[in-house]
Amino acid sequence: FHFFHKHWSACPWPIYLMTNTKSYDDHRIHTINTGEDSDWSTVFLETVNQINSKYLLILMEDYFLLRPPNERVIGKIAEYMRQNHISYFRLFPRPGPDTITGEIDGVRFGEITEDSEYRVSLQAAIWDTDYIRRLVNPGESAWELEVEGTRRSRQMPDRLFSIAWEEETPIPYLCTAVVKGYWIKEAVQMCRRNNLELDLSQRKVEPFYRRWNIQPLIRLMERNGG
Repeated sequence: FHFFHKHWSACPWPIYLMTNTKSYDDHRIHTINTGEDSDWSTVFLETVNQINSKYLLILMEDYFLLRPPNERVIGKIAEYMRQNHISYFRLFPRPGPDTITGEIDGVRFGEITEDSEYRVSLQAAIWDTDYIRRLVNPGESAWELEVEGTRRSRQMPDRLFSIAWEEETPIPYLCTAVVKGYWIKEAVQMCRRNNLELDLSQRKVEPFYRRWNIQPLIRLMERNGG
């Protein structure tokens, strides 16, 4: 939330925190607690069912904003979804679209085909809440949702879109601060530059031998100003 408020303090839409029992003491944040012993997908569904909205922009907690988001583009994408009956629109192209079909304010986008790997991804995206209810199965972790949800999506008629790789992302963020249980070094450095203290005894910094696994993420982050 430090980076969210730093770069998007005037966010025009309600902000919700999805969590089992934790809270964030800030009048701008609406916390939705779902209780102990719930898996990620169950919590996700319970949260969605408590929000009266056709569309939700979903951000994971370790997506640290790098610059102010482009509200104009985000709003136009949501309207494009409404007009064209699109169920999911990824705002961070990981992966990007398989075909380019349009452009909004200089941001090119296209459709994610049925055979695309990680067709369902929890990178920043706008979701139709009806699609969430039909796609998500209770009992799955966030990672299982991406894998199993992708398989289920291929049997569904919904249209899924993403912005293109080569464009500026409407929501520029570090992708991602935590990878497989470790803080990435860039996230730690980012926190230290902002005088944020991390308890590294609770979560370690990535070991050197894991660096090759995240280099594509780092290159993309650098392109977006991180």
